[in-house]
Amino acid sequence: MAFRNCKLEDLHSFTEKGADVSVRDTKKNSAVHFPAVAYSVDIIRLLLGKRMSVRLTDRDDENPLHISVDFGHLETRKVFFSLKSFCFEQG
Repeated sequence: MAFRNCKLEDLHSFTEKGADVSVRDTKKNSAVHFPAVAYSVDIIRLLLGKRMSVRLTDRDDENPLHISVDFGHLETRKVFFSLKSFCFEQG
């Protein structure tokens, strides 16, 4: 997955050219799972601005918020909790 080690500037360029941010790797990780691990708040915000779902779970049934909690990343958790749709909608 090209998004795994991507810098913010590169990701912005890819998405502006129409890159599909909904792709998943063989472990069912989405593009938002990787910045949750790497503590990349700006990349998470960019992906969420492209309508990337934060509810997607990986093969271990963990979504990006679970990953942020597992790795102790307070700032990424704040980004996810700021999304009313993530916190309150059923889906």
